[in-house]
Amino acid sequence: MELWIVVVVVLNIVIVAVLVFLILRLRQLSTEDAPQELEGELERVRQLVAFFEAKEKEVRESLEKIRANQSRLDNILNNLEEAIERLRQTPQTEDDKEHLYRQARDMLKSGLPQEEVMKRLNLSRGEITLILTVEKMRKN
Repeated sequence: MELWIVVVVVLNIVIVAVLVFLILRLRQLSTEDAPQELEGELERVRQLVAFFEAKEKEVRESLEKIRANQSRLDNILNNLEEAIERLRQTPQTEDDKEHLYRQARDMLKSGLPQEEVMKRLNLSRGEITLILTVEKMRKN
């Protein structure tokens, strides 16, 4: 019976040794694979970084184009505003003024407020007052 116990103990020791060996070998294999797995992950990260850098470059280029277009449009708008102001300051012919005053008189007669007539026809308050005064004098 003692031999049996010795055999069982030796078998248990061999089994434990084999298990320890297998566990250590498994750890060694997993640590050997770890650098390869990490290299694969690192390569994927590098690819993502390159992708995002390319996208960042595209966005920056688009932003520069937008800024250039905005600047160009601002210049066009400023030129148009200046042209409109020059046109407003350009003296009109007598026929144009007469037609404009007739329009103002008709608008005032129809009941349109003075401020609205001034705004629509780009006339001053003095011109509106003069039109109203002349109309009153014609009626008398």
